[in-house]
Amino acid sequence: MTVCCKGAEVSPFVWIGAVAALALLIYLLVALFRAEDF
Repeated sequence: MTVCCKGAEVSPFVWIGAVAALALLIYLLVALFRAEDF
């Protein structure tokens, strides 16, 4: 499973950081929409 072209082996910390950043972004968007509802 090679997704990145720069290296055949990607550090797990990179994936964890990317997933954490994506989850944080989704959480902020949901919080913003909920704030607009109230």
